[in-house]
Amino acid sequence: MIYKQCVDTVAWMKQPDDIVHVKFKKTPNIYFIEPDGYVGEQTMLNEPYRYKSEIYNWLREKSFTVYENTRSNYPVSLVSNASMFAMKHHYLKSIITPNLDMLPDTRSIIVGNNPVISILKNNNYKTFFIVDNAYFQQNFVKGTYDFYNIDTNEISFFHSFRQDKKNVFEDLKKQIEANKNLAQPKFFFIEKLLPHHLFFYQDASKEELRKTYLKNVELANTWIKKTVDLIIKHDPSGIVLIAADHGGFVGLSSDFEMYSTKDKTLLKSVFSNLVAVKWNSDEHVDYDANFKTNVNFFRILFSFLSEDKQWLDALEPNTSYNFYDTNNSNKVYKAIDENGNSDFLKVKR
Repeated sequence: MIYKQCVDTVAWMKQPDDIVHVKFKKTPNIYFIEPDGYVGEQTMLNEPYRYKSEIYNWLREKSFTVYENTRSNYPVSLVSNASMFAMKHHYLKSIITPNLDMLPDTRSIIVGNNPVISILKNNNYKTFFIVDNAYFQQNFVKGTYDFYNIDTNEISFFHSFRQDKKNVFEDLKKQIEANKNLAQPKFFFIEKLLPHHLFFYQDASKEELRKTYLKNVELANTWIKKTVDLIIKHDPSGIVLIAADHGGFVGLSSDFEMYSTKDKTLLKSVFSNLVAVKWNSDEHVDYDANFKTNVNFFRILFSFLSEDKQWLDALEPNTSYNFYDTNNSNKVYKAIDENGNSDFLKVKR
């Protein structure tokens, strides 16, 4: 509390241009599906995953553009999502302690207090926040979405991943049905903890953890297919975005290794992510040529919807950042550079 009185912990979200006032020329319904910890196709095929998931080709058959070699900018959900919805890098600069939960305001940003939701509302979108777990809401902050499938009154004070579970598919289905005659355009944030990522406190070998992750990949595939089919059935002209928040951590042996590794294969396991978009138009190729990381996800979308390329002039660097030492929050490194190389350059804070 004292820290927040002395430091503007959201100043980093200020945009370098006037995109907060962007006006869309087309306003389709937008469905953003976030499967937690789902790696990209190239990483899934290679070590240490060694698995052929059918979801990538299935999405292509459904007219999705499946992007190659995409990755998150940060290693875990809170700091990754905060950056994506802010359309800006925070460089982990406001971390109070090396615990990645401790970037101030991450949950507030994710639940709607961010430029993305402001821009959507400025373009008359009705917004929906549909998740299977209250993790993003567990500090009880008031957000700006119009609908939440988890009310703050339902959230346990001592929250865990296993509590407050919701049926994301059924909640989405109900809201699609309830709002089908609404002329107002709609934006849905739809998140589920599948396939999730490894938890290193488990007493299991790397191979056992890998097999557990891959079982969850198949569960995630079933959920993604079911959700996409539902959306296309009710709204074939809607834009469907799919982007994981980070990788699955397969091949790692500990939290510390997640932060400290310089191994290129393991860094891909941390940051590689599934990204696919059903644009419903070939015009997207004029806007997404430089799309590689989550931080630019919505700026590219808004350029496409406004048919205005000027917003692409302020794309953020496609760089990924991490702690090097979990005992020292000042040791923040550029783990992956714009070209996908691992250079481990220290960021001065």
